[in-house]
Amino acid sequence: MRTRIPVVVAAALLAATAASAQVQQRPLGIGVTVNPWALFVMEEDDLGYMPWGFGDFYLPINAGPGVRIEPEAGVWRMSMESSTPTSRSSSSGTQLRLGVGLLLLKPLGGGTQFYAGPRAGIIRTSSRYQYSGPYVPATDQKSHQTDKWIALAVGGEHFFSPHFSLGAEAQLKYISYGEEVVDSGTSPPPDADYSRSALSNTGLIFLRYYF
Repeated sequence: MRTRIPVVVAAALLAATAASAQVQQRPLGIGVTVNPWALFVMEEDDLGYMPWGFGDFYLPINAGPGVRIEPEAGVWRMSMESSTPTSRSSSSGTQLRLGVGLLLLKPLGGGTQFYAGPRAGIIRTSSRYQYSGPYVPATDQKSHQTDKWIALAVGGEHFFSPHFSLGAEAQLKYISYGEEVVDSGTSPPPDADYSRSALSNTGLIFLRYYF
């Protein structure tokens, strides 16, 4: 009886490994990321970091042998209000993130695979600022900004079941920040033309589920 237990355990592990090797062929899945930090624009010329990152949703599509197309999307919104006995101000902002990746897959065996390829997308940020008080005219300003980014991604994932995988990815990302466009309200003209960009590395943790 004792000799049968290791045999049964070994057979179960081999079956799980064989099953995990097949999930790489599943055509469609969903995924989510955890980002340890995020780079963002504080003011016109200042960049800053947040202690947590933005988690996007992904749609991995295995389009053919060794090829994956992976659209991604995410949203973030914040609002602030302040008031005194004579004045009131409020501000809000919404960020929409859209992107897509073209990844080449390389199975490594044992339910693990390596992948690499480019990712690219846009970040659309819209904001609104309102103020009313006795010392300056009432203000209601809306604006938006569109940033573009491209990244080189290198990562891997391991399948713990025919449907579920856990992975990690490293990126070298370049961001080109767009100009702020005022949709309504007034804004002082800029003193000079300027451009902003950032180059940074980042790491992501992936959870994916395949149908």
